[in-house]
Amino acid sequence: MNSLIELHLHILDAAIYSESEAASPQLASAFRKATPAMQMICTVADKILQKRTNEARKNLASILATEDGELDSSLSFLRGFYEEGYPRPIQFQNSLHHATLGFLGIQYGLQGASVTLSQGKGSDLAALRLASIWLKSGQAREVLVCSLDFPPHTGVEHFIKIAEPMLAPQFQALFEKRRPASALLLTKELSNQALGKETAFESIEALARAYLSI
Repeated sequence: MNSLIELHLHILDAAIYSESEAASPQLASAFRKATPAMQMICTVADKILQKRTNEARKNLASILATEDGELDSSLSFLRGFYEEGYPRPIQFQNSLHHATLGFLGIQYGLQGASVTLSQGKGSDLAALRLASIWLKSGQAREVLVCSLDFPPHTGVEHFIKIAEPMLAPQFQALFEKRRPASALLLTKELSNQALGKETAFESIEALARAYLSI
């Protein structure tokens, strides 16, 4: 499967994160204990969710595609535990793999099915395939699919120093990874398919950019 037509999906709306855009006052107050990933996902999804009614949001299903999830929180938690000898509860809570999408759901009252998927380079396509299954089965009428990966803020030198020499290149690669947050609001394929039958799949970000350029 390499196109939205083959997945029987139709884009209703799309958004891409921009660092130049400030969060809404409502989100800014909620960001006090939020991780960078939570802030990015909420900021980009807000562009879509603000256009939906509360009832529509409540029934909305959501999927996050990410190769590494809350990597920054996980490394901060491990570093604190390593250096201080005890875990910090808020860092542990935020390090959970589904914490990012869970935070979004809490902020907007999303009560539909919610899943975080990590399948390496195939994470975006796996998310679209799952959205297609939910929509075709009737489990959801609309699905918000988000994508995000970015370098952790925790210092790379610390983890390279304590890592086994063979693992050092893998740690370095983690700190160089970046994909800006992007989101698609999807429903079942309609006759007015927005991107056309020749649109091949590259990434959720690429689909969002193509939709916004129409």
